[in-house]
Amino acid sequence: AIVSYYRGVLVHQRKTSIIAWAVTINSAAVLVVLFAGVALTSAAGAVIAAAALSISIILETLFLRYALGKTEKVKC
Repeated sequence: AIVSYYRGVLVHQRKTSIIAWAVTINSAAVLVVLFAGVALTSAAGAVIAAAALSISIILETLFLRYALGKTEKVKC
C-alpha cells in the first residue's frame, strides 16, 4: 500500500521517470535473487520466489521513499 501511495504522489508531481526507475530496480532485484537463489541454495522454488518478491518490493519502496524525500517532505 505504501508503494502505491509513493507512486501516486510522484504521479501527482509529474515525476514519473522516478517510478520507471523504481520498477526497473524491482525487476532487477527479482531476477538477481531468483538466479542467485537457484544457483547457490537448495531451497524450494516457491521459497526463493517469495524471497525474491519480498526483497524486490522492499528495495523499490526504499528507492521511492529516498527519491520522494528529495522532492518533498512526506509524513508517513
